[in-house]
Amino acid sequence: MSLVRTSAKPTVTLDGLGMWMRVSGSRPHEFVRVSMKFSSLQLLDPHLFQDDLEAFTRHRANIEKAASIKFDQGQIDDERYQGQRWITLTSNEIPGPDSKTN
Repeated sequence: MSLVRTSAKPTVTLDGLGMWMRVSGSRPHEFVRVSMKFSSLQLLDPHLFQDDLEAFTRHRANIEKAASIKFDQGQIDDERYQGQRWITLTSNEIPGPDSKTN
C-alpha cells in the first residue's frame, strides 16, 4: 500500500518540515507523518538554503515518492508522531530532478 498526498499543508517543526500522507486505500483513513530536517532540505536544493519551505514545495513530488517507497519497504521510524506512524527522510533518499523513476 503506497502513500498518497493529503490536502494538509506542510508544517514547520523545530528542526525541519513535516507533512501528513495517507495510506492508499485505507478505510478508515490511516495517516503517516513524513518529515525532513532543515539540513537535508538544504542539501536537496542548495540554491534555496534560506527558504526551506520553497525547497520542500519545489521537490514535494519526489519527497512524496521517496516516502511512499520507504513506507512500502517497511522502513518506518520506531518513534510515533501524535500516535501515528512516522517516516524521516534524508536528502540522499530523494530522487534527483533528472530522475526517470515514476
